[in-house]
Formats: sequence, C-alpha cells, structure tokens
Amino acid sequence: MSHRVEDWRQDFAKFAGRPGIRMLEIGSYEGRSAVWFLENILTHPDSRLVCIDPFFDPRREMRFDHNIRLCRAEARLDKRRERSEAVLPQLERASFDLIYVDGSHDAPLVLLDAMLSWELLKPGGILAFDDYEWEPRRPPQSRPKLAIDLFLASHAGKYNLLRQAYQVVIEKQEGS
Repeated sequence: MSHRVEDWRQDFAKFAGRPGIRMLEIGSYEGRSAVWFLENILTHPDSRLVCIDPFFDPRREMRFDHNIRLCRAEARLDKRRERSEAVLPQLERASFDLIYVDGSHDAPLVLLDAMLSWELLKPGGILAFDDYEWEPRRPPQSRPKLAIDLFLASHAGKYNLLRQAYQVVIEKQEGS
C-alpha cells in the first residue's frame, strides 16, 4: 500500500479535508488503506468511510480493529463484516464520492463489485480499482484485469480515465 501513496495523494486530492465526503472501501484486509484514507483524505469530522470485508481470518479482523483504534477514527467508520455482493445492493445510490475496490480477485466478483459500485458513485466521484496488473500468469478469470477491462469497455464515454497502471482510477462524468 505504501508505494501507492503519492498516486493516491494526486488522484484523491479534490476530496482531502472536505466536509461530508463519503467513501466506500471494498476489501479492507488489515486496515492499512482505511487508516491512510482516514488520516489523509477523510480528515474532516463529517467525513465517513464504509468498509466492507467478510474478514474470513479473525486475526486480520483483529489487526483491522487495532489499526482503526490507533488512528482514533472509529466514529467516522462503518465496518460491515459481510461479502460485498450482500451489502452493496442495500446502500443508497449515488451516495459515495470515492469508492476503492480491492476485494475479491476473481474476475466475476470484481465485475459485480464494479457494476454495483458504479450505481453508488456520485457524478464527479472517483472509482479506483486495485490489482489491475496482479499475477499476470494466472488464468484471466482468476484476476481482476479482465473484469476491469470489461467494466471500462461497457462504460466507455461515461468516465474520465485518471490512471491505468497497477491501479485503475476513473472519475464518473456528470450526467452518467
């Protein structure tokens, strides 16, 4: 995560410190990215972060909870201990300014997260995908790249591409 910090500072700068920013993180692992967002982008007391992760490994969940406590941001965090496909349909459409997709690596689930996230993203909001270039030797259906490419192709003309490297970052156009 630490090698993405400079890119993130640039990609998400328009949200830094602003009041009322809502962010969704799909896949939280041990909470390092959540902590970074809370300490660097979602710094206003009115900002909120929703983290979705099934936390199949109790040790990782304990580390997540510990890391969030250390940054003293529990009041600005809504932790959902479920699979993303169960939570995303329950969330309010066009209610998030920033969405970070870093959950499953299986193409069908990444595509589902992308499609559901798009509906949750406000116009002008940013949708970021991690692991675009992850494990290139694995079969395409077992990597995020295929899903992200399908999503980008199916939404052509509805977003501005901000970055396409190991992470893909897009901004939803107004009226999309």
